[in-house]
Amino acid sequence: NTLICHIDKFFPPVLNVTWLCNGEPVTEGVAESLFLPRTDYSFHKFHYLTFVPSAEDFYDCKVEHWGLDQPLLKHWEAQEPIQMPETRETVLCALGLVLGLVGIIVGTILIIKSLRSGRDPRAQGPL
Repeated sequence: NTLICHIDKFFPPVLNVTWLCNGEPVTEGVAESLFLPRTDYSFHKFHYLTFVPSAEDFYDCKVEHWGLDQPLLKHWEAQEPIQMPETRETVLCALGLVLGLVGIIVGTILIIKSLRSGRDPRAQGPL
């Protein structure tokens, strides 16, 4: 898993970015991009943290720059996934099953009728 800290629209291209895990600096698994220029002459940059998620851990991306009055902290912590009701999927699956069964039944009936009439359904006369 990788957290991405995207710092955008800053000038001059000088930054101090620190990853924190539970408030403590992290140095392992850290990577960063070069300063990337923008058309408005400002810059943006990416910082990455590769980590193994844990329910107890929380992470922060701390950004320090001359243009900020105080360091900027962006927070991330693990969250329990929200269970969404599967009603729509169940209804669509049931509807597909019913349509498939109806198609099989109708097809079987048509084939049986065709065979009983003694005609080859593939052989057609002039239109």
